[in-house]
Amino acid sequence: MLQTGAVFGLPVTAGRFEEVVGDILRRARARRGGSVCVANAHMLTLARRDGALGDILKRAALVTSDGMPIVWSLRRRGCHEAERVSGPDLMDRLCAMAARDSLPAYFYGGQPPAIEALRRALSDRYPDLPIAGCEAPGDLPQKPPLDIGAAQRIRDSGAGLVFVGLGCPKQEYWMGSH
Repeated sequence: MLQTGAVFGLPVTAGRFEEVVGDILRRARARRGGSVCVANAHMLTLARRDGALGDILKRAALVTSDGMPIVWSLRRRGCHEAERVSGPDLMDRLCAMAARDSLPAYFYGGQPPAIEALRRALSDRYPDLPIAGCEAPGDLPQKPPLDIGAAQRIRDSGAGLVFVGLGCPKQEYWMGSH
């Protein structure tokens, strides 16, 4: 069962890796939306200092524990089921499950050559993964404002999962505004 613990006064989801995956997939299938922040100690330190980033984490559907120091902290606070949920592992597992379930995925971030390489790699690894779109937005400011065009493209794509890869904390700000 997923729990929420506090690390540096910020909410972090604690539970087994597969429980986190299951929760995200349930939300995606139900089209409930919500952001998932993959938090390591660096991100939580930034969020503790930056109230706007902290507010984004507080509004997130889930904040995963990407790093053993976060896991250890959660376990000391009584969340004994806490496991590390890293971004690459989470993305890989979600793509595998999305391929199995025909759940379309959208990829937003990076530069054009990188996003195209990601598309090819995912198509090779998960030939049944419905890729609803891949978008390389180019250089964005640290706190990207709402891009109505990008939001509409993602919405129109029919994606059930949206993966945002802009680096921390830019991707969290992007998710917060979108």
